[in-house]
Order: sequence, then structure tokens, then C-alpha cells
Amino acid sequence: MSRKAPPLLDRMVLACKPLGTAARGWTSGGNLMRFGTTPAPARLRRLAPAAALLGLLTVCSPPDAAAAIALVRNLGATGSGATGTTIAVTVPAGGVPAGHTVIVTVALDPAAGAVSCSDSKGNTYTKDLDVTRGSGTDGVRTVVCSAAIRTALAAGNTVVATHPSVIARAVNAAEFSGFLTPALDRSASATGATTTLSSGATAVTTQAAELLIGAAGIESKHPTDFTPAPGYTSLGYASSETIPNGLAKQVTLYTQYRVVSTTGSYSANGTVQPSRQWAAAIATYKENCGNGVVDPGEQCDGGACCNASCTFVTSGTVCRTSGGACDVPEVCTGSSATCPADAKLAAGTICRATAGPCDVAETCDGTSNDCPADGFAAATTVCRAAAGECDVAETCTGNGPECPADTCKASSTTCADDGNPCTADVCDGASMKCQHPAGNAGAVCRASAGVCDPAETCTGTSTSCPADAKSPEGTTCRPAAGPYDVAETCDGVSSTCPTDAFAPGTTQCRAAADECDVAELCTGSGPSCPDDTKKPAGTACTDDGNACTADQCDGVSAACPHPAGNAGTVCRAAAGPCDLAETCTGSSAACPEDTKTPGGTLCRAAAGPCDVAEACDGIANDCPANAFAPASTICRPAAGECDIDELCDGNGPECPADARKASGTSCTEDGNPCTTDTCNGTDVGCQHAAGNAGAVCRAAAGACDLPETCNGSETTCPADGFAPPSTVCRAAVGPCDVAETCTGSSAECPADAFQPSAVECRPAAGDCDLAESCTGTSGACPDDAFKPASVECRPAAGDCDLAESCTGTSAACPADAVKPATVECRPAAGDCDVAESCTGTSATCPDDAFKPATVECRAAAGDCDVAESCTGTGAVCPADAFKPATIECRPAAGDCDVAESCTGTSAACPADAFKPAAVECRAAAGDCDVAESCTGTSTACPADGFKPTAVECRPAAGDCDVAESCTGTGAVCPADAFKPATIECRPAAGDCDVAESCTGTSAACPADAFKPAAVECRPAAGDCDVAESCTGMSATCPDDAFKPATVECRAAAGNCDVAESCTGTGAVCPADA
Repeated sequence: MSRKAPPLLDRMVLACKPLGTAARGWTSGGNLMRFGTTPAPARLRRLAPAAALLGLLTVCSPPDAAAAIALVRNLGATGSGATGTTIAVTVPAGGVPAGHTVIVTVALDPAAGAVSCSDSKGNTYTKDLDVTRGSGTDGVRTVVCSAAIRTALAAGNTVVATHPSVIARAVNAAEFSGFLTPALDRSASATGATTTLSSGATAVTTQAAELLIGAAGIESKHPTDFTPAPGYTSLGYASSETIPNGLAKQVTLYTQYRVVSTTGSYSANGTVQPSRQWAAAIATYKENCGNGVVDPGEQCDGGACCNASCTFVTSGTVCRTSGGACDVPEVCTGSSATCPADAKLAAGTICRATAGPCDVAETCDGTSNDCPADGFAAATTVCRAAAGECDVAETCTGNGPECPADTCKASSTTCADDGNPCTADVCDGASMKCQHPAGNAGAVCRASAGVCDPAETCTGTSTSCPADAKSPEGTTCRPAAGPYDVAETCDGVSSTCPTDAFAPGTTQCRAAADECDVAELCTGSGPSCPDDTKKPAGTACTDDGNACTADQCDGVSAACPHPAGNAGTVCRAAAGPCDLAETCTGSSAACPEDTKTPGGTLCRAAAGPCDVAEACDGIANDCPANAFAPASTICRPAAGECDIDELCDGNGPECPADARKASGTSCTEDGNPCTTDTCNGTDVGCQHAAGNAGAVCRAAAGACDLPETCNGSETTCPADGFAPPSTVCRAAVGPCDVAETCTGSSAECPADAFQPSAVECRPAAGDCDLAESCTGTSGACPDDAFKPASVECRPAAGDCDLAESCTGTSAACPADAVKPATVECRPAAGDCDVAESCTGTSATCPDDAFKPATVECRAAAGDCDVAESCTGTGAVCPADAFKPATIECRPAAGDCDVAESCTGTSAACPADAFKPAAVECRAAAGDCDVAESCTGTSTACPADGFKPTAVECRPAAGDCDVAESCTGTGAVCPADAFKPATIECRPAAGDCDVAESCTGTSAACPADAFKPAAVECRPAAGDCDVAESCTGMSATCPDDAFKPATVECRAAAGNCDVAESCTGTGAVCPADA
């Protein structure tokens, strides 16, 4: 398509005219359809010169009325003026549901190659029309595609047109409803480059109700609005010039539709001003099954029992599923398109069986789909009675079907007393009966009979009272009542304490309280200790260590009193050279205050020139620490320039040894550069010995003179000398200068000289440079010169190379340049070939390349077709192929559906088939479930059915178990239930046996249990009888036993009475004798 055609004006008119009428912008025999005009803002003024586009879709038939086909909405239109191979419309909010139809129209540059349509969900699109005017980029191509949407499109999905690589392209996508499959009936198309356009007339349509789609692709720009003609609806337009891009030529796509209800011949006509290249097309689509009318050959058209082929579905096909537990599914009759009226289960039908002792059964009400809300027994309902003294009755919660777990009274809850002080009468939290375990540790079970008989208490680990015991021999039963009384102790046999006694006269009853006190002894005849007495006054006692006290008793105090005394005795010795000794006064027990030597008293004399004398300070006991003269004190002054002053070191009395400055220390200079002016470390004066080797002692007097230096062994400077004849004294300062050398006999450098004119001083430095030579009169090389700009320095080296010439200002040949990347160096040779262009970086045309294997060159034409892609190695699109027979083209849509696979020889998927009626589609899922089988006519498995309530699903497994039956509404056998805890499952078999009851949680009767050993099964029948208790291991009470003959059963009642004892063979005490 060229880029020089002027833009179109803003008008397009479509007219309906009879066949044979001349094509012009306005027609007299048809129905006019106008795309309208737009204002002329700045953008349209830029589009001048103007062009008119008149007419698109015309109909040569009587006026028609709306039919069942309807536009849902135009999904969108878009264009692009940038090179590409695809263009897409994005599905807006709401998507496109399955069962609708999408019509796609495309206009593009007339490049050769496949054009196809597709979407994000893989729905199959058919290319119904493809008409081209021109080739390459000169002209326009118009395409119409359609698709039945089998998989719904969601918002954000795309409808895509795939095409050869072109610059100008535009697309429109529209959504229609009212027909299940877009069946192309008639079509026509034509191209031209005139002011009048026409698609040509279609053949007469085969049925009345059809959808007309008119599409015109025009090589032109167009303004943004139009007004459709009466009876037709515009789907808008799309232009490749989405923004002004400077290109004069573009393509514009016009699409509109009409639904007709009469047969006729239709065409797409119009007029453009000035002439433009165009490609016009018209397609008509039949309204088929689903139009709401039972047409000839149809049994029905719509309805729950009418299929996509407009025939009745098979009898027994579910047309209304069960809406709940009280609803029944309805099935088609096979002779009607209508689903039977919705029916419910009869009122009173159980829809939810009881699921536990606290549940109640629900029944249908005959009008509702749903089973009434699950109800439960009231919270006050006893669901498990108490089974013993330590059990509690359980009541329903009111919000669930199960009886709460069986619980007992809390552990430690008090229950009936068994009369034994050594047992605890409590529930244990696990058993329903009162327990009497050993307990009550510390409780008195036998009272004390005397001070030497302790009471017995329960151990807490045994139910029996411990044997009667006496206090151990030696246990104090009467404590001592005074210092000379003695405590009495039990003898381990008697319950009473022995007679009171006193301590003997040798027993000390009061110990001495201190060293001036004496101990007292008991009298042996009474409980009191004699009066306390002290040692006589003057008796010596322990020294208290105080030099100023007397150490003796005073006859009154128990302790030694230590009064003042010992006048003149030293009580504090001198503690240092600056302290004085103190003595006792005789009148005070305290030593006088400590006194010191008066301040200033000399206590240590100086011991050397760096020592100082010390004196007492009147405060401290000690002489001050020995001190020395400070380190800054000169104790020996310097005796010469190389001697040093000696200073005290601040930590000793002596002056340091006499020392000199270190050898090599600088001292006063004598003016001779060949002598060293340093101390020698021994003498006190400065020394001037030969030295300073290498020091300059005579400077150079010219470029060829040499400086003289000291030799380090003599104090005189060496004789004057000159540089040797080979020494350069003036270096060359340019490529045309020469260096001068010394004569060896003079201090001066010879006169300056230059290179002769024959010497080349700068060689050529590049293809565009010239060599320079010296002048013979200057050290500098002449200025650099270059070859003129007319000289070629590099010829072209390939189809994409350019020849280079010198610039006249540089030594180098300009950088090698190549033709730009916009230059085509090899044109495309087929659908899968690409034209090669220079790279812009190489002299060679790139190797011949082909479109990559990812480029589709032939779109798929059905579910079992495959799109062909370029091979990447050839210019030709591969031969058309189909998906192999192993490919599934329609997945199973239910448990009774089968997946269809491609045939390998066709693009279409085989017809949908179902599993036969013998196939089980739902296995039994429990003891109360039944398996379902397919019907052979439907994809869905029949509704799940269950065994009736008469079927026993779990027999009783023990004395305390009950049999369970199916509910009729569920697959699972009800939870295993047991007889309640109120049911006795084993009666008592004797006085020491207990009856067992079911637990309510187990199928088995509990193990046989007996009354505990603490239970009395036969009471005592007389003074000589004993009560019998159960053994805890038998149901029978032990044989009757009596007290032994050693047991006194009646005590003597006076001095003349005798006590009676039991006989050991009878319960009665013998007669009183």
C-alpha cells in the first residue's frame, strides 16, 4: 500500500437497492443507510483534501421485522499503524457466556499469508470470507470470522486476529445471541479502486430469519463517528491511525449488522470521494435450532427436555434435580419438551432419622424441598440415668443428637460412711459406687489408756487400726520439777508413769556462773537448790590484758571486776623515733593519751650530695620517708663543649658518674667541607678529623666541568677536572636537531648544530597521511600534512558497504561505514520467508532467514485440526495436518460421559457419546448405600439412593449392645449404640456379690465384681460373737466365727465377783458367777 494517497472525507452511505440498480452514493429504489457526518475540528482540517465514503450495506428485499437473533453488545474495535502480526480486542466486564456467537471483522494491508481468528479459551473460529485488493502494502484486505462460544470468555480474555506482518490493520468483535451455531448461508465479495464500491449480490437466502454482516475495508483514514441508516445498526468503525503518525495511507474498517425475517438477495454497496482502493464483503448467517419456533423436521425448539438438535431427550433423563431431602428429581417423558411439574415427598415422610438418644426424627411437610431444621430433645431430658451413688444422670444439651459422655461424681465427693475410721468414704470420679479406700491418715482409731499408752491413728495406707502399742522404755512421762528432781520414764510395758523421785546429794544443781562464782549441789531430800555463793574478795582472777587494772575477785560479783591500779607501769611503748612511751596513773584503768616528739626535731641526717636531712612533724610516730634532691639539681657541671652537666636522679643520695656527649655529636664547625665537626665521646673539646666523603668541595664551572668532592680520608679538596669527550652536554630538542658532546679539555659545550634536509623526520601515519623531512636550519620537523579529500582510501567491500575517501584534515581513513538497516538487500520469497535488510553494522547482506517455527502460517480449522507453523528452515508453509487419534478433543463431562478423541483424518471432533447402562458410576459408599449405574443416555450419574430402614446394618454384639438399621436417607450405618446404664446385665449371686449394669458405652457386661472387704455381711449376735465382712473375692459371706476363750466378756463387779470369759464356741457370754 503506497503512502501518498490523500485522506478520506467523513461520510459513508449504505443503500439497499434491487439487483441491477446502478451503484451510486444515493439510490432511489432502496433503503438508505448513512454513516453520518462529524464536525470539522482541527484534526479533520488536517485531513484535507476531503473525501466522501458513501454506502456500505444494501438489501434488495421487502422490509423485515426483528427475529430471535439479537446483538448482545459490540465487544470492541481497535486499530494499529505499527508493524505486527496480531491485533486483539479485550473482552469487557461480564465476559461472553457459552452458547453465544462472536463475529470478527478485520481490515489490513493486502500482504499474502494466512489470517485466522482465536480467543483466550480456545473456541473454534471459522474464516467465512477473505477478499483482497492489491498486494504487499498497496491496497486493502477484508476478512470475516465467526465462532460458537463453547467455553465462556471472562473479562480480560482476548479475541485475536493473527495475520502476516503488516503495518496498517484494524479489527472489530461483536457478540450475538439467538442461534446455537453460526451457520454461514450466503456470501459475496468484490474489490475495486473507484468511487463506487459493491460486494456484489448474494444468492437468495435459504431461510427467512438470518443475520447480515457487512464489512468494508478501505485504504483510507476516516473521522470517528457515523449515523447508521434506518433499519441497520452500526458496529462502529476502526482505523489503523490510532494517533497521527505522518503516514498518509491507512486502512479503515466499517462493520454493521441487520437481522431479517424474509428471504432475499443482499449486497454491500457504497460511494467514496475521491476514488480509493476497497474490498467489500457480505455474509449471511442462518438462525437454526433455538429460534423459539418448531420448524419442519424439529420435535421442539427450547425447553428443559429439548436437546441442541431440537428433538426430545431420552425418557428418564433428569430435567430437574432434587432440590433437597424432601424433593424428588423429575425426568423427561421422551414425548414432551417440558419438564413435569415439581413434586415433593408426602407429608410425614421421615427425611432425617434420629441420630442419637437426644435427637428427634424430622419429617417432610409435603410442600418444601428441604427437610425441617434438625431438632433435638429438650435440655431437661434425662438421656442416661444415674447408675449408682457416685454416678450422675446425664441430660440432653438441647443442641445435639448425642447424650453427653457418661460422667461420675467428682473424685473426693463424700458418700455413705462404712463406720471404719481408717477408710475414706468418697467417690473416685471413675466408679458409680461409693469407694472405701484406706485413708484418714492421723485419725485416732484407738484412744490412749494412760500417759505411757499413746493413742493409735490410721496410717492412711491401710484400712485396719495399727496394733495397740506402749510408749517405748525411756520415754519421759513426768519431767523434773526442780533442779534436784529427776524425770520419770515409761517402762515400755505399763500404761502408767512410775512414782516421783529426787536427785542425790552429789548432783550439781547450779553451775558456777563465772570465775568468781562457786557451783551448788542438790540436798537429796527436796526439789530446791541451795542459795548461790561467790569466791572471797582478793582471790586472783584472769588477767584482762590491761596494764592499768588489778585482776582479783571482789566477793560480790560472779565475774572478775578488774579495778584501776599499777601506777608507773608502761602502758604504751614508743611506736617510732618520733613517738614517746606512756605509763599508768594508778587512778584510771585507761592509759594516758599518746604523745609525739615536737615538730622540727632532726630524725635522719643527709647521707650524700643528692640527699636531704629529715625532721619529725609532731604528728606521726615515724621519721618522714628518706627524700633526695630533685632530678633537676646539678650535682657536677660540664667541663667543655663535649662534656655534659650531671644531675641528681631524684631517687638516691649520690651524684651519677661523670659522662661525655656521644661520639658523632656535632660541635662548632671549622669552615673546612672535608672535615667532620663532632665530639669523640672521650674528650671534653670539639674534634675536626678528615671526613665527609662525597661532599662537594668545588662546584662545576660549565656544562663540561665536573664538581670535586671530599674523599673522606684527607682534609684537602682534590684537583679540578672536566667531563670526558663522550659526554652529551646539549641534548637534541627535536627530530631535526643533533646532540653536542664535551671536548674533555674545556668547561664549555660546543656550538648547536641540526640534521640535514635529506633526513625524514615524520613518516606517514595512515592511509591519508604524507611523510615530512628536516629543513637543515631548525631542530623542529615541519607541520604534519594530509592527502586531499578527493583521494579514495577504502573501496566498498559488499552489498551493504560504502567506499570511504580521505578528509584532507586527518591521517586516518574515515571509519568504515555501511548502508543503514532500512536498506533491503534480499526480498522475501514465500509465506515463511522474511526480507533481509542491511544490519547497519556489516558490509554483507545477512544470511537468508525464514520466519521462526513459532510463526503460525495456517490456522487450525477445528477441534482436531492443528495450526501449521513455519519450519524455520524453509519459505513455504508445511502441508495441512490433523491432530492424531490419541488426542482427546472433548473431555468427559460427567461420570457417565466418555471422552472423544480425534480421528487423525478430520478437523472435526466425533459426535458426543455416553457410557452404556451397565457401567457402575457410583459405588456403594457404606453399609446403607447402593451402587448407581449409568443410563446410557446422559452424562450424569443418577441421584444417589440408599437401603431402606428395614435393613439391619449392624447386629447386636453383646449383652449390652443393640442392633442398628439403615436410616433410608444416608449411606452410613448409624453410630453403634449400647443399652443404657440403667439396664442390669448380671444380678447379685450372694450377700457379698453386687449386680452389674451396662455402662452405656460398651457392648459387653462389666466383669463380675464383689463387695469390698470392708463391708460387713453378718453382724455380731452377742458379746462373744464377731461380725463377719466380705472377703472382696467371693460372693459368699465367710462362716460365722466367735471371740476366743481368752476374751473377758464380763468384768468382776466387786471383791466377791469373778470375771467371765467367752467359751470360744458360742456368741453368748456365760452366766454371771
